[in-house]
Amino acid sequence: MADEDVEWPPPELLALLNVSTRDDFEEQQRLANCLVDRGGDIALASFLIALKHSDHRVRWEGARGLGLLRDPRALGPLLQALKDERWEVREQAALALGKLGDLRAVPALAAAWEDNAEDSDVREAAGKALLDIKEALDAAE
Repeated sequence: MADEDVEWPPPELLALLNVSTRDDFEEQQRLANCLVDRGGDIALASFLIALKHSDHRVRWEGARGLGLLRDPRALGPLLQALKDERWEVREQAALALGKLGDLRAVPALAAAWEDNAEDSDVREAAGKALLDIKEALDAAE
């Protein structure tokens, strides 16, 4: 289905933005996966909106969704999310940047690796992202 044939905002986005408890985590992931399956501009816009939500769990899902989409237009917003106040969002942003495979993310990921010594999950995600980018470059040669 073409993006112009889709209702805006998609019902999955509205439901995702209204998830407010830990008990809804599986539903949150299901809704985000539906958006990933849609793909295109609608999914990208939905995850960019989620990335700016006040609830860190929704921002986490926004970062995860952008990584799954692998849309290069998500680079800037994911770089910003790498500075989020919550480690969970920074971790997911780092993993998503690795999936994009864009060399422009390397300085920010290296800084995240160095700056998050106390947040081992973020540090590990930044290291994995750097390796993912290296592997993508090696595969392209």
